[in-house]
Amino acid sequence: MRRPVTLVALALSTGLVCSACGTGLHAQTYQEVGRQDGANTDVGSLAVRNLAVTGPDTGSTIPIDGTASLTGLFANSGETPDALVSASSDVASTVSFTDSGKPVTRIEVPARGASTATWVISLTGLKKPLAAGSYLDVTLTFAKAPRTMVKVPVRAGNNGLSERTPAQDPYKQG
Repeated sequence: MRRPVTLVALALSTGLVCSACGTGLHAQTYQEVGRQDGANTDVGSLAVRNLAVTGPDTGSTIPIDGTASLTGLFANSGETPDALVSASSDVASTVSFTDSGKPVTRIEVPARGASTATWVISLTGLKKPLAAGSYLDVTLTFAKAPRTMVKVPVRAGNNGLSERTPAQDPYKQG
């Protein structure tokens, strides 16, 4: 009598143990994450990729009245050119564009192409400090594509690790 009970218990426990083997394949927390830590969205035929605020020069916060610089890429899969014509955020007093360090009124996105990698959206006169790791809402207005709001992350800035000597590096080999 004891043997059948043991076999049934063993069969049930083996089923329970084996049923957990596949949980990681479709787990709710599983999500592919790219190498870049910027915001990505599609707006009509435009793709906004890796939009993020450059981290603070020192410390972990961009201060009130400071300037936040957004960078990223705009790609156009459509047959007609487009352009970013304005941007806004409730955390900034003014927003301006530069390309290769020169002021511009729009960021061009050619048909079947991408914007240059040299543009910057400057949010000046910050109304609150922006901490590394936080997010801010930025509204992007294009000439042709629909207006969109993007949650943009603030990247980590200079954490001092680049200034350490080799003797201070815990990962230095040999």
